[in-house]
This record gives sequence, structure tokens and C-alpha cells, in this order.
Amino acid sequence: MKPKRRNWAHRMVACVLAFVLAFGYLGAQVQAVDRRTAPETQEIGTEPVWDESVAAVFAEDPNNLTDCGNELQAETDETPTLDEALNAPGGDLHFVTEGDYPWVVDSEEGCAKSSNYHVGDSTSAVSVTFTAEEGQYLFFDYRVSSMWGDYLKVSLDGEYQNGDGWYGVHDWTSGAYVLTAGEHTVTWAYTKDTWNNGSLDTAFLRNVQVGFPVPVENVAFLDRDVTVAVDRTLPLTWQIAPEDAFRQEVTFSSSDETVATIDAQGVVTGVNAGECTVTITTVDGGHTDSCTVSVTPANPTAFFRGWVSFDPAGVSSVWGDFYDWYPGRITPVSEMKDTFGAEVLGTGSMATYRWMRAAGFT
Repeated sequence: MKPKRRNWAHRMVACVLAFVLAFGYLGAQVQAVDRRTAPETQEIGTEPVWDESVAAVFAEDPNNLTDCGNELQAETDETPTLDEALNAPGGDLHFVTEGDYPWVVDSEEGCAKSSNYHVGDSTSAVSVTFTAEEGQYLFFDYRVSSMWGDYLKVSLDGEYQNGDGWYGVHDWTSGAYVLTAGEHTVTWAYTKDTWNNGSLDTAFLRNVQVGFPVPVENVAFLDRDVTVAVDRTLPLTWQIAPEDAFRQEVTFSSSDETVATIDAQGVVTGVNAGECTVTITTVDGGHTDSCTVSVTPANPTAFFRGWVSFDPAGVSSVWGDFYDWYPGRITPVSEMKDTFGAEVLGTGSMATYRWMRAAGFT
């Protein structure tokens, strides 16, 4: 019996040793796999491993990494919201556009635009509601490219402000309406009829703001002494400061209209030899400036021979003789004839000439 016990004991020891060896080998293999596949870790208290770009931002502003994320997000999101597209810089008006054809953002133009392109009998509208103080204005820039029958209409508290609306092809233009104290709602609506789809067939809007107009501070003639002959004209030039003053209207007066007169557009006409003073006055603020006008004796009447074109290509034209009482001024033939009495002696009817002039040809 004793030899059997020793044999059992030996077997137990061998099993234990085998188990220990096997466990150690398996642990070594697991550790080896972990070292091959697991990422490097850091011990507490060691310096963190930073991406270089993040480290650079952190070095500039170690107190706020959230801003870095916001800036990166802003760089990837370049399309402005409707409010951003329509507000003037620094504005906070909130715009609403509803219906089947809401206004959309045009990132290239930096504005918002109607969306009912080539959709007959439709309306695309955007509106804003705000509270104004007495004497403030609503300012905005608009552009429209359409055919007759398709209009950009502006309404203030439900009443149209621009008649039947703007249509045709117009570059960016500024609009403004005076406001009373209280709450107001303004709507810009691009309305289309059932058949016209010309040009870009779109209305555009931007730089909307509510505020007080920039007042005029000064006005000055660019030439303080001018000379003009009897029966000749000379347009004066002037400048209003600041350049963005809202009211640019001015009036003119002559100290002696027997010497020289001046019209509403600032054009001086010599009447008799002599000297007088012309004064300009701003409608806003009543600011004034003056210049001296010297009128010299009349020059002889100029006579020349030329031709009138009835179409842009110059195919249909007529030669004629013209009398110009103002040869010192370059003037379209049509204006000379109507204003200065130039006479066409060639062929062609005056009715046809006048009709073509009304069409925009010279």
C-alpha cells in the first residue's frame, strides 16, 4: 500500500507543477498580445501627449479649448442664416418667410432672394416686425431682375409703399421709409403673373436696418471761381459731408439773374457779361456755400455737319446740318435739338426721330 501512496503523491506534485507552468505560459502570451495590440497609456502625473495643432491653440488660449472647437465649426459652416443675410452689419432684426416659396440665402451675393423663379401666379415674401422711435427710418438695399408683370412690392403695416412695385433690370439700389413711433411690420414680396419669366426673375434684399438718418454736416463747391460765356452753360460740382448723409438734396440761387441763372440741377447759364455769386443750400440742416461766376461776352454760334443714328449699329442714319449754341459742351444730338434748337436738314421724319429717341437711341 505504501508504494501506491508515493505514486499518488508524485502524481499530485506533477499536476500542480504542470498547472503552474501552463498558467505562466498563458499569462506571458496574453501580456505579449497586449503589448502588441494595446495603445500606449500614460501614468498619472506624466505630461500628456498633444496633437501639435491643438497644442498650438492651447498655447495661445490655455483657458478655453471650447472656443477652438467653435472656431473650427464656424470655418466649416460658411452659409449664413436668413437673419445674417438680411441684417445690416451689427443688426439683430428677425425675419420670417413662409409659404410655398420662402426667401433663401444667396451666399455669393451676400443677401437673400425670392425663390418663385419661373413659377407663374406666385408670391415669395419675407417680413420683419420691429419697434421704432419717432423719426427713425427703415433702410434697405434691393435689386430686381424681372419682366413687366413681375414686381417687388414693399408694404408697411399692410400698405404698399412703392406703388405697383419695382420691375425690370435694376442694380443694387437703396430704399428708405420714415417711421412713426410704435410697432411696425414690413414685407417684401416678389409677385409673379401667369406668363412673364424674363431676366433673372428674382428679387434680392440685404442691409435692412432701422435707425436715425445720418445728418448733413457740410457742403462745398469743388470750384470756387468759374467762367462761362453768354448763352453758354456750365454744370457746377459740389460735395456733401459726410458722404453717407441721408438727405443729399440741395437748392441753388443766383445773386443776379441778369448776369447768370442756375437751374435745379446746378447748371449755370450765362445771360450778360458780368459777375455774380451762386449759393448752394442743403435741404437737411440748411448748410451753405458760394462760388463766384464770371460771365464773358458771347461766342459765335457754331455750325457743323453730322449724322443721326436711328439704331445702335448705325445702319439706319441720316446726315444733316446742326446749329449748336453751346459748342463747348458735349451734348447728345437729341438734347441739342430739343433744348438748344438744333435743326436736322437731312431726310427722315421728325416723328420717327422723336420715337427712336424715346427708345433710348441717339
